[in-house]
Amino acid sequence: HSTETKKVKVVSAMRDKLVPITYNGKTTYNKINSAYIKGGPELAIKTLNTVFGLDISEYATVNFYGMADIIDAVGGVDIELTALEAQGLNGEVRTNAYAKHKMYEGMNHLDGYDALQYSRLRYIDSDWKRIERQRNVIQAVVHKAQNLSLLELNDVANTILPMIVGSTLYRRKK
Repeated sequence: HSTETKKVKVVSAMRDKLVPITYNGKTTYNKINSAYIKGGPELAIKTLNTVFGLDISEYATVNFYGMADIIDAVGGVDIELTALEAQGLNGEVRTNAYAKHKMYEGMNHLDGYDALQYSRLRYIDSDWKRIERQRNVIQAVVHKAQNLSLLELNDVANTILPMIVGSTLYRRKK
């Protein structure tokens, strides 16, 4: 979030990228996602800032269950699936994520659980496509939220705020 532009930017990092991670005074090369595992979001953000010359100071983290709850709170999302993505979610090809509902090539309305499974799909294509799926879900949630009534937004806020109060929103000390 930029205080100058009043815009929020979504950044994706390849989780398997090998980077130097400094933890407990020792620097080792490891996958970037291990920074989060070792030191939570603070170390992950510090690592991203150091390695890529960024200045991320505000960020939010949401676990899988929280993301599904947010998606359900906005009434689900509409996502266009490729034939391969639908096959994966239906368990017709090898993958790691399976939907509760039958999926079809083309536009599908996904509840929180199925949208989460869509964003987690692996092995059917590349990690770049997986990141694209995650971004598709986030963009669909934002789009859906922009079109909700004030009463509906209040319900969404009632779902999301307990997650934020539960220490999932962080601000880096300058």
